[in-house]
Amino acid sequence: MKYMLLVRTTPSAWEGWDGPVEGFERTVEFMGRLNAELTESGEFVDAAGLADPTLTRTLRKKDDLVVITDGLGADGADVVGGYWVLDCDSFDRASEIAARVVGFDGVNSPDIVEVRPIMEADCGQEM
Repeated sequence: MKYMLLVRTTPSAWEGWDGPVEGFERTVEFMGRLNAELTESGEFVDAAGLADPTLTRTLRKKDDLVVITDGLGADGADVVGGYWVLDCDSFDRASEIAARVVGFDGVNSPDIVEVRPIMEADCGQEM
């Protein structure tokens, strides 16, 4: 079954960051090793980091209109900083991988990783 790992962080993780900060290479190396391991095991489907949340465009329905806001549309307490899509044998296996990500102590390492099953083409039959 496929799972999405949503890596959550705070908007302040991007503040003053014009490029890799000292120690960030350790984080990049960790992510690279993890991706290689997941590729070798056949569990890796996709992954990406997201750009600075100030570059967000939020669209929201208000009454009968669509309101477009440049920037974060919510309170900004935490934001999605990146994701993995994995094909794992179980929710527990996906959670084990997420625990490694949240447990990594590196620059801009996430405080929260949310694990969500991805609905396949039958749209909800697996829920």
